Amino acid sequence: AFAVALDFGVATAYKAVMKPAEGTILTVSRLSAGRAALAARENRALEYVLEEALKEGHAALADTINQNPVLQKAGVVDAGGMGFLVILGGMLDELRGLPMPEEGGESAPAPKERADFSAFDGADIQFTYCTELICSRDNQRDPEALRTLLSTMGDSLVLVDDDEIIKVHVHTNHPGQVLEEALKYGALLTTKIENMREQHTEVLEEAAHARDGGEARHVAPPEKELGLVAVCAGP
Repeated sequence: AFAVALDFGVATAYKAVMKPAEGTILTVSRLSAGRAALAARENRALEYVLEEALKEGHAALADTINQNPVLQKAGVVDAGGMGFLVILGGMLDELRGLPMPEEGGESAPAPKERADFSAFDGADIQFTYCTELICSRDNQRDPEALRTLLSTMGDSLVLVDDDEIIKVHVHTNHPGQVLEEALKYGALLTTKIENMREQHTEVLEEAAHARDGGEARHVAPPEKELGLVAVCAGP
């Protein structure tokens, strides 16, 4: 049943992405699920199936840096794929009665601890705004029509839907138009729009600050056990 569930999850994930790319969480999950299916035929014990899925997943994760040009340029393995394996590793640890690790979990080693974003030029960013939203499904409109339209407005499109909501992630130069199209399907429940050019600039400035010997920026410790933040449109 676990192997079947993994397989269904992979199918759903591939369906959600407009242009699936290798060297991502899709690759890691697909190969892990494939190995899980074979392992289940060898030994139906859940622990064995999870172990084998993780072994195959870690091998696939290590190879993502060779499959994806962006990862190769940055010198890291795929973060989504690593996260997927952390989840599977947590499931296996729970089966074995092991406590949660204090920091992180089992993961394949990456050539670098962090990506080298200085290798990227801001001009390489074709679509400026990372736009995410969740809208309710208030009518019978087919979400596939929304997927087709949004695919012409940017890249990195991911659209997932069920009977109640539609969740969208897309990189675009016209986030307002994305929101307007989503409103045709139902009320907006959550939205998030981030300027990736500004994010890129901030990362480069932080790296330059560190290279110049400046102290790394850090989050100040809390002054009190609990805090309250008020967000309002006015004084």
